[in-house]
Amino acid sequence: MAKIYRIHPAIGIARVGNADRPQGSDSGWFIGPELPGAPATPAGSGFKDASGRVRAQAARFRVFEFDVDANGKVGPGVEVHLDDGRTTKIEWTVELANRKASFFNFDGQTGAADLHGSRGPADRRNKLIEDGLVTPMALRARSERLDLAPGARTVAGRHAGNVHFTVNRPPLSIDTLGELRTDARGALVVIGGKGKSDKDGGLPWSHKGPDGRPLPVGVIQSYANNDQWFDDVSDGPVKAKITIDGTPHDAEAAWVLVGPPDFAPHLLNYRTMYDTLVDVIVRHLPIPNDARFDGALKYIADMKVDWNEATQRFTTFKPSFTRDIAPILETLLGVWRVFDPRLGSTQPDRNFHARIDLAELGGAGSNAARRRDVFRRLRDPRSVTSPAPGAGPEFNKMPLTYGDFYNVGNHPGRLHTVAEVQYGMLHQWQKGDFIEDWTGSPAAPAASITAEGLDRAALENVVGGAFYPGIEASWMLARPEMFRSPFRIDLGKVVRRATAVGDMGIGAGFFSQQMALPWQADFLACARDRRDDSSVTGRLIAWWPVQRPDDVFPDFAPRARKEWARTADDARLGGYEAMVERWWTLGFVVSKDGDLFETGGPGPAA
Repeated sequence: MAKIYRIHPAIGIARVGNADRPQGSDSGWFIGPELPGAPATPAGSGFKDASGRVRAQAARFRVFEFDVDANGKVGPGVEVHLDDGRTTKIEWTVELANRKASFFNFDGQTGAADLHGSRGPADRRNKLIEDGLVTPMALRARSERLDLAPGARTVAGRHAGNVHFTVNRPPLSIDTLGELRTDARGALVVIGGKGKSDKDGGLPWSHKGPDGRPLPVGVIQSYANNDQWFDDVSDGPVKAKITIDGTPHDAEAAWVLVGPPDFAPHLLNYRTMYDTLVDVIVRHLPIPNDARFDGALKYIADMKVDWNEATQRFTTFKPSFTRDIAPILETLLGVWRVFDPRLGSTQPDRNFHARIDLAELGGAGSNAARRRDVFRRLRDPRSVTSPAPGAGPEFNKMPLTYGDFYNVGNHPGRLHTVAEVQYGMLHQWQKGDFIEDWTGSPAAPAASITAEGLDRAALENVVGGAFYPGIEASWMLARPEMFRSPFRIDLGKVVRRATAVGDMGIGAGFFSQQMALPWQADFLACARDRRDDSSVTGRLIAWWPVQRPDDVFPDFAPRARKEWARTADDARLGGYEAMVERWWTLGFVVSKDGDLFETGGPGPAA
């Protein structure tokens, strides 16, 4: 029987942190979630060190061995490691890069079409460098001047470390994109950058105001696109070569995304990246001949068989209320713990939003009228992808968050939705074609590491939209052509040819390059915003409050909401440069005594 080897998670998530990271210690970092349903829960001092600096969230990668039978069926995976009696060496190679400064300006979904088209040099960041030239030599010159791409690094053995992605690019203060370490059994640990952003005043400056006059050099002007600026988030491929029973093998590569911190890790988004990629699988990708899709992932294969893309509906598939429906409803409700939609509200009651009765909605003999009432309050994705003539945003529907077409006039897509497949499951639920299996909140996840569990645990703690431009990755990660198989990125595939940035293949820096530059500008700008409509005046709309909170309940004043992005004297944290310098002083919203409070923030408890 043949064997193959794969790295899991297929997409791992690391997050920047500015705490010190001494060798031989994890005091400045912690391992991200590895079990589905489990939030980030760092041991020791929590999310900040003793000096109040943010500990980096690291991504750990493991190698799994799979048997392949004569019919090509891939069996269940078993982890291989340096303590299994067979494995004598695991050599890891990782490449991280940040290519934001040489890429296109972020421009909403306009850039999505460019995967199959062409746009001119004027749309690039730092466009005055080799402006108008798209020859291979000019493109290489841009890349060498603007990309932070220290190249691949390799690490092997037990408790290895001190392998850094050193950046030596004066005058930037950015000194590294991160580092590699290994654990006691040879698994890889990727620790990202330090959350640094800086400008190079020696680069040409092209920003002009509405009157056509140049704006002040080097000042952050935009939430997403700023010439001269750089930051240290990154992404790239993860490879492994293992020696088992004396024979070397190459493992199927994985990917690591390094993004900003998740400041409300105990809350999940109503549409996680796992939800978005399940949507991609069901609607666009073939189901592989793999035992995982007969077992833990069988529900995905069942959805694939029954999904009708024309109607965006299921016919016979019955979602589980506990597995499929309750998480959507609970996360939609959980948003209000970090976002108050009412203008001027000081709401002292943390439970101001009436709790839904999950037993009534998903237990035996569930209430059909209540199911339909809740469903009517949810925005249909088809209203965004295929809007009726003259239709505008539905402000009276959930979620109250902005969408991918935020910059397109009165487009219905100014507001966001759950994914199409999620809505299809909700449609089955509201009409009664679902499994009434709610008997209470599920027990804590079993503490067993599996290949598919690692994939899910990483992705369900990542925002799955809106990609404007997003938190950890851009809309490019949600496109089916990026994947060679479910959850597995197609390393090296060329997705665009001969445009202003050259042939664009999937390589290091690919999924972070369209993100905001610097990332802190987006973190400041993408706060709640006022939108009035015919039914409500002073309604507030959010972006991603479960990663970047809007309103919090500090642990030192648990019944008084405060703005999250604030200073110690409760003044609003004002200005992009202030967020660049002070992002790490902001608090984390964590579970405490069975409730959610901000800790380690700028107030008296800091």
